Amino acid sequence: MKTDPGRIWINTGLLLLTAALFLWAYNGQESRRAGDAAQQVITELTQSLPQQPPTEAGVDPEQTEAPAVKLPEYLLDAQREMPEKTVNGRDYIGVLSIPSLNLELPVLSQWSYPNLKVAPCRYSGSLYQNNLIICAHNFATHFGKLKNLRVGDIAIFTDMEENAVTFQMVERETLEPTDLEGMEAGEADPVTAALETIRGQIAGLQHQQESICEYLEKGVYTIDMFTKRNTSLSKEIKQLQLAEADLIRQQNEKNQKEQQVAQIIPTTQHILESYPLLEIEEKNRMWKLVMKKATVYRSPDDKLEVNIYPNLPK
Repeated sequence: MKTDPGRIWINTGLLLLTAALFLWAYNGQESRRAGDAAQQVITELTQSLPQQPPTEAGVDPEQTEAPAVKLPEYLLDAQREMPEKTVNGRDYIGVLSIPSLNLELPVLSQWSYPNLKVAPCRYSGSLYQNNLIICAHNFATHFGKLKNLRVGDIAIFTDMEENAVTFQMVERETLEPTDLEGMEAGEADPVTAALETIRGQIAGLQHQQESICEYLEKGVYTIDMFTKRNTSLSKEIKQLQLAEADLIRQQNEKNQKEQQVAQIIPTTQHILESYPLLEIEEKNRMWKLVMKKATVYRSPDDKLEVNIYPNLPK
């Protein structure tokens, strides 16, 4: 009995099509399960955070004092561990929100394959040190929509102490799944991150100042209430501006040191290359550019020890 090759190809095609449909249905089911699990965690995390009941008009006319603005602990100590909350036996470090994709997802503290089926996970780093790396499956309910992000879109990460840090997409880069070095590339700059946070708080308080002007015009505030509120807001803004100025000073000092170090290396190289051709006076003048001092010690057994101290920035 002969076998019809055409029928074999048809049956093989039907088998492959059935397998593809089964895989598509399975992935869809896994995505829905992951989405449902994430939303359940979001609900529980939200309930565990302190809630601020809004006033009927969005502002309390009797409140003349601005809420105290306190610098978050992580700005004072970027090395501190990110706080965690436990839900269903798993530890979470915060919530990631991407408004343009209508995504709001909890983020687990540690990554593992079982954890990835529940929610995105921290692969490494810390929000406070500006080097947080988050990994997730490409489920439609998780990171499957990231390909739709555009330059300028924002993402907001809120930790378990309600510190919210906003990030903006400036560039897209696609890496190979095994390119761990590329994923971890980039230098964390906690000073820059702290500056962005403080400037966001200043902008928020300045917006409140604009709002109370409107309340005064609409009669919600009396002149006395406006004056007290504005004075309080101005005081808080001044405190934040002082902190901003200190961070700018730190940033400038860091940049200056990097520039000085960058200048020392080529200068030293130039001295070494041209040293044999220079006069003694010129040699001494050039060495003073890169050398703070040199000491010579002669041991009892008549051996010399020379110590050179480079003129590095303090």
